[in-house]
Amino acid sequence: LKLRETSKSRASALETELEELSQKSDELTVQLYNHKKVLGEREERIQELEHDRVELQARVDMQDTELTSLRNLCDHLAATKVGLEEEQRSRSRRFTFLHAPVMCSLALAAFLQHRPG
Repeated sequence: LKLRETSKSRASALETELEELSQKSDELTVQLYNHKKVLGEREERIQELEHDRVELQARVDMQDTELTSLRNLCDHLAATKVGLEEEQRSRSRRFTFLHAPVMCSLALAAFLQHRPG
């Protein structure tokens, strides 16, 4: 009889322990589910951020290309300006060289017309 009571008591204790372990297992399953859910959300966010990073890098590359084109255009315009300035100076020298004798002749003629006597 005592053995039967001890067995019943032991069985009851084991059932209680089994219920506690089952409850703990359920809690851990819920925690695992929640962690997996959070992990999935984070992975999704990481993918979104990676997609944004790729788009931003593409924009940076495009702007870098545009900047290079603008620098090349500025270099070309600067070279054109220098060429035009040199051409203008050359024309100015030619004008002075070709027209100086004419101007001197006109000045001499005017002087001779207006001199007394």
